[in-house]
Amino acid sequence: MRTNSIIRATLMTSVFLAACSRSSQISEIKQPNATPRPSVEKDALRTKVEEKLNEMFVDQFGVDRNGIRPDARLFEDLKGDELDFVEMILRVEEGFDITIPDDDARKLTRVRDFYDYVEKRLR
Repeated sequence: MRTNSIIRATLMTSVFLAACSRSSQISEIKQPNATPRPSVEKDALRTKVEEKLNEMFVDQFGVDRNGIRPDARLFEDLKGDELDFVEMILRVEEGFDITIPDDDARKLTRVRDFYDYVEKRLR
């Protein structure tokens, strides 16, 4: 079982590197007139998902709970590194009893991405 975790962590490092590359390219694009996402009333599942993920972000990235915003980027804003990314994916999989394929993990670059992804998988 431990060997599988090591292999998965190694694979996730590759995913992280691809995500970092993509994230830095995207962050260079300026959107001066970008409109914020409309505020929608949260349902009970979304609220529970956000609360649990926020606890995970605090534990994994060592940030203050107030520093966790939906638009926060894992690498730039939360100061995460490749190990944090891999461990966060593993925490989410274990904590929510889901599997996150590598292709999906590459897309999880912001806190909101985690919220949306987990909520969708649990519905």
